[in-house]
Amino acid sequence: MRIEKNINYASLSEKDYLDIYHPDKPNGDVIIHFHGGGLTSGRKEDVGDLPISFTNKGFTFVSVGYSLFPSTDSHNPKFLIEASRAIAFTMLYLNNKHPYISGQSAGSYIAMMLCFNKEYLSICGIDPLDIKGWFFESGQPTTHFHLLEIQGENPWIQRIDEMAPLYYVGPQTKLSKALFITYTNDMPSRVEQNRLMVSTIRNFNKDAKVKEVLLEGNHCDGSSKKDIDGEYPYVKEVIKFIEEKI
Repeated sequence: MRIEKNINYASLSEKDYLDIYHPDKPNGDVIIHFHGGGLTSGRKEDVGDLPISFTNKGFTFVSVGYSLFPSTDSHNPKFLIEASRAIAFTMLYLNNKHPYISGQSAGSYIAMMLCFNKEYLSICGIDPLDIKGWFFESGQPTTHFHLLEIQGENPWIQRIDEMAPLYYVGPQTKLSKALFITYTNDMPSRVEQNRLMVSTIRNFNKDAKVKEVLLEGNHCDGSSKKDIDGEYPYVKEVIKFIEEKI
């Protein structure tokens, strides 16, 4: 595996850097990943052995840094614009017009917003259908709890407004394929939120290529704890989903 570290993809903040992990035997596919951390913490380096797990299977793995609160704000979430820029930059830099997008927790929320609200990717001339597939791990399809918190609201309120990916699901919703992973002991309401998201998509498009998977464990365990085979359950599910013809 060869690593390119700290590549500048934009100039909106000091966080606008990404790392690219190149496989020894590339299969031609790229996975762009957004880390978790509740929108207040986390770094692009906080990915454990995920890069190794994916590059061992031939994928080029890209880990993206983005602005965190309080350097951004709830009315102008810089991280969504940065995420769009990072995807556009990577597509051009690696000459790959159809990458996969992966997100863990807050990073999954970011990925969901880009998938279902076309506004952000369209700024960079990208349609969500350009993305080959989306992998959402323990993401929040309702308004993110930290956005509620900084607005003085109870963070456990279930709100669906303009900052909720679910808000943008409707008859116009089209996407390539999407995998929603949650856990038996996930964050409060997270399993139910994702089930609502998947069922709402299917209400409008019964043939939508979406899949919901419930894994054993705590929030995001599948991408942070290896199983008895020495592999991440999250990676196993992603690979299975890529290979499935749904």
